[in-house]
Amino acid sequence: MKFLLTSLLAFLAFTTLKAQDTWQKVSSTGSGTLTVHYFENRPFVFQGEDGQLTGLEADILMAFTKWLKETRKIDLKLDFKGYKDFNEFYNSIKTGGNGLLGAGSVTITRERSKEIKFTPPYLRNISVLISGLNIPSLVGFSDIHTKLDGMTACVIKGSVAEKELLEIKKFHFPAMVVKYVQKPEDITEHVARDPKKFFGYSDLISYWLYTKTNGGRLKMHRNASRENEKFGFILPTSSDWQPILAEFFEGGFGFTANILYKEILERHLGYEVIKSVELN
Repeated sequence: MKFLLTSLLAFLAFTTLKAQDTWQKVSSTGSGTLTVHYFENRPFVFQGEDGQLTGLEADILMAFTKWLKETRKIDLKLDFKGYKDFNEFYNSIKTGGNGLLGAGSVTITRERSKEIKFTPPYLRNISVLISGLNIPSLVGFSDIHTKLDGMTACVIKGSVAEKELLEIKKFHFPAMVVKYVQKPEDITEHVARDPKKFFGYSDLISYWLYTKTNGGRLKMHRNASRENEKFGFILPTSSDWQPILAEFFEGGFGFTANILYKEILERHLGYEVIKSVELN
């Protein structure tokens, strides 16, 4: 029985892998499916009120399918699978086969590039330290250990923000206590619920989304921000989709110079952050 179960699981894994279309197959047949694993995160990819997936990453991928149709006469369908845990999402791409793409507001880093492939960037990111209004504005990282003494930092495990927060802990605030959460909104919820106990390290867009919905209950410490970051879609190392995606993003003047790119940002982001995060 154990042998039969193992064989069945292996067969299912094999057939699932076979069902994922390579770019070579899609380009030669003129149609196919790209399987998209996504980390559910407003306003990047999420379910709208009508139950349909929306968000700026979803719209960019739809623009890619439209571009393929117009330039290559290729009919590409997108098959979405959602994850609520960032590490599970990331590892599904890291260990996946050809025919997968990941949409999860993933920051491009040298370390990650050793284990996955990235598309060209589509957006800038700024990591920001957020707190309640009761915390005096930080002059820089040097006074973080005094103004946030006794408080707990909230961050998503496996995120670039976690790495940056641990560097702050190492060099500026050794006594810092870190609490791991699953979603960006968990960070703002913790800080808003108990501003004397929690602060957070998150991306600018998640902070903007909270402020848009809840008003100015929290504050951002600009002198403790990290700005040299960019988001990209991710692919398994075995993927052959990277060249065509690079052509979409960088060919000609590039997708980020396209009016459609501007429209997508305006659809999902506010004027307060667009200038800070758009790629020119």
